[in-house]
Amino acid sequence: MNTWHERRLRHASAKEVAKKFAVLSGIVGQVSAMGEHDDRAPMTLRRALRAPEFWLLVVASIAATVGVRWWVTVPLVVAGLSIASIPKFVALWPRAREVGAELEWWKTIAMSMFNNLGCACGVQMVGVFARCSDEFQRPGIDGPVRGTPTEGWSRVVYR
Repeated sequence: MNTWHERRLRHASAKEVAKKFAVLSGIVGQVSAMGEHDDRAPMTLRRALRAPEFWLLVVASIAATVGVRWWVTVPLVVAGLSIASIPKFVALWPRAREVGAELEWWKTIAMSMFNNLGCACGVQMVGVFARCSDEFQRPGIDGPVRGTPTEGWSRVVYR
């Protein structure tokens, strides 16, 4: 049987939902103030160079450029970005539970994972495009010559 509190949450008015959202927004501000650097501060080169996420994306892009397959880099980047964001989500959990916003908390984590997946795919594509542009910008003396079909169609052979 559902408790009175559960039924009330299910039929919450728009005003109550807005109040929960305001409380959660305030929590995000408090969490960023607790962290090492403020998320609202403008991004500078110095801040980017100190962020582990930046170096994760640079290394993944270089790995894709040298030929590491997507099924290696994409899961590793998603895992790395997810691990980097764990402290923020863990700090949000007690307050979200206090105001009855567990579902919103899980939605936030799902959206973060989707964002991480998109970022990982984007970094992989940047590396692949860098590798492809490098192959076609360095022709040999007589220009690129396609190899035989047994060598593979994606390879460019130089004399």
